[in-house]
Amino acid sequence: MALIFGLFTALGFGIGDFLAGFATRRVPAMAVVFSAKIIGGTLLLLAALMLGGRVNGIDILWATGAGVALGLGSLAYYRALASGCMGLVAALTGVWSALVPFCVGLLLGERPALLAIGGVVIVTVAIALVSGSADNKVKRPSLRRVSLGLAEATLAGVLFGLFFILLDQAQDSDAIFAAAAAMLAAAVTVMVPVLLMGQTFRPTRELMVAVVGVGICSGFATLCFILAVRNGLLSIVAVAGALSPIPTAACARLFLAEQLTGRQLSGFILAIVGIVLIAIA
Repeated sequence: MALIFGLFTALGFGIGDFLAGFATRRVPAMAVVFSAKIIGGTLLLLAALMLGGRVNGIDILWATGAGVALGLGSLAYYRALASGCMGLVAALTGVWSALVPFCVGLLLGERPALLAIGGVVIVTVAIALVSGSADNKVKRPSLRRVSLGLAEATLAGVLFGLFFILLDQAQDSDAIFAAAAAMLAAAVTVMVPVLLMGQTFRPTRELMVAVVGVGICSGFATLCFILAVRNGLLSIVAVAGALSPIPTAACARLFLAEQLTGRQLSGFILAIVGIVLIAIA
């Protein structure tokens, strides 16, 4: 069950990233992230209040810390994407976001089966392959900007991994309350640079649908991750959750008719193999 929730985590974040990519063609990226996190967090909070459930103050603090990591990671990720080497940035961020919680899980005493570890290695390679870009027509940025972008991509991946780790600590509160706290904390974290940079979101019907979709998908993914780690190992669940580039690429193929490269197709196949190994371990 934990693996299923982990894959739903990847599905939610992946579809949300696709919708965010659509919206950021017309609106500054940070304005989209801020609006989406506010919407997703508010919907989760309303659901939590209606359904009731226990609330542990320490757990909410852990979830809030996770949200701060998510917000800072988003800032670093979008700065890295602006470096001009998007494929490499996405691959590097994805791999770090999978490896950091996996290693922390091992340090905390988790001992996945050898077959599952093999699946994790394969899935991590798959994330890098699917995230990579074969577009060589883009003007190459300066070496200094590339180096800075890769450093920011690494920072983003570590922060996203930290987001998974901190959320894993929120075990006693109602899952919906914890997810709401994380989403709203991410929104508040992003709000400061959004205001300082004067970024605005002028909603049209089309954009509003996309941004609401991003918020719902992000909230759904956060909730699924919390449910996943309550039923399984952080070291396995976080790697499954980091598979989000796969549904993003699939959406681009289905809705925008983007062609998948041979490298991406190989990544898809490897991801399936890795998931099967984890499932049967």
